[in-house]
Amino acid sequence: MLGVSLNNQLHQGPDLTNSLLCVLLRFRQGPVALVADIEGMFNQVKVPPEDADALRFLWWKDSNLERPSEFQMTSYIFGAIDSPSCAIFCLKRAAEDNKGNFSEDAVNAVNEDLYVDDFIKSVKTVEEARSLANEVTSLLAEAGFRLTKWMSNSQDVLSVIPEEEWGRPKVDFQLKLKTSQLKLKNIRSSVGRGKGRLPIHGSRAKPATNKAWNSVSSKLSV
Repeated sequence: MLGVSLNNQLHQGPDLTNSLLCVLLRFRQGPVALVADIEGMFNQVKVPPEDADALRFLWWKDSNLERPSEFQMTSYIFGAIDSPSCAIFCLKRAAEDNKGNFSEDAVNAVNEDLYVDDFIKSVKTVEEARSLANEVTSLLAEAGFRLTKWMSNSQDVLSVIPEEEWGRPKVDFQLKLKTSQLKLKNIRSSVGRGKGRLPIHGSRAKPATNKAWNSVSSKLSV
């Protein structure tokens, strides 16, 4: 299809996205996990009026190809090569502007623990997680961003977050096996030929073959 692509005419801007590797490595440091999502992040950032004409588009109502309507986006859109840089700049600017209003941990979390629109953080205690979730939510709200779809491996953390803000489907990270279900006391594997022993409560030990692993995992329920 011949024509001029919008992305070919846009400046991408600097790459302000945090390293995914660094975000995930920090995420593994603490035992209490926090994950959330910025709702419609790009659409929360307004395009300067002098640039908005580049985002005009045609819309055919009721499939009427003869009389298209003309519209114009006023915020950044998904798919434009400059949207990530502009939106992430706004996040970091929000952190900078609110240094005096929120704790250093909250400011650092916004700067370092967001991968585009995904908040990925772990801390040492439930109390710290509760406080951080509240502060980061409030800090981003100052700039018009809404954190939602919260998930945590601690029900105590989620209990202070409105249930309508939880991620769906709800995931129970606490593995609880009933007495009638299979219980794994421990798993010992030997180095060498890839064989080991699976001491399983209530049954004889089985060789740690692929078939045995699949059999065990299929009986576990979360």
